[in-house]
Amino acid sequence: MKFASLIFLCLLLNQVEAFDEVNFQAPINIDGQYDEHQPRESRSEKLKKRRKKLEQENEAMMQKKIEMLRLKQEAEMTRKLQHMFNQQMKQLESIQ
Repeated sequence: MKFASLIFLCLLLNQVEAFDEVNFQAPINIDGQYDEHQPRESRSEKLKKRRKKLEQENEAMMQKKIEMLRLKQEAEMTRKLQHMFNQQMKQLESIQ
């Protein structure tokens, strides 16, 4: 029984993947065929678009990481400057 349900799940997942590849925006003529005026994207075109999207996501992620590092460094520098300023103020107070 478990084996049959496992096979059923595998078949269902394969159908879902095939279902994702269907382009619902493509016009279909009366005979049920895709309109020949709009050619379907080839696998290489799909891969090219996917790669470009991944590169953009990667670039955005890297920019975010760089910004976080910059903010962290600025906070550390501010803390050091405050510490130095406080030491100078203490020295001036001790002189007076």
